[in-house]
Amino acid sequence: MGQCYENDNVFPIISRVINQICQEKRAGKFRSYSAGQVPGSLLNFPAFGDDYDPEYALHHEIVDRLMADPGGRRELAAARRRCPQRSEEWLAGNMVAFWSQTITQGNSFYGRRFDRVQRKQKWAYKPKASS
Repeated sequence: MGQCYENDNVFPIISRVINQICQEKRAGKFRSYSAGQVPGSLLNFPAFGDDYDPEYALHHEIVDRLMADPGGRRELAAARRRCPQRSEEWLAGNMVAFWSQTITQGNSFYGRRFDRVQRKQKWAYKPKASS
């Protein structure tokens, strides 16, 4: 993006938090920082519906984790200094959306590292299986 943050600083953090989210989901230890621990017995409960996927890291989960991650917090603080008119939530969402856009446009090597599906008109990600 350039104006508020540098992709080269932010994109590796986004990749890392997606890997963390998916690893926690596979282990049954996923924790949403805004919602708290998601009990294993509720993972298939209809109330989670479109707001939870047992395999993929959803957009809002990535944003949430980016805001809780120490590296993400540093980048968000720097972005707020450069663009004080934007909230941290907006910036984090924009970072994840722009990361996704570069994959859609074929301008990112991250597209080779992650499988993705659309959930609620936003992309959700999981690491590609090793071959």
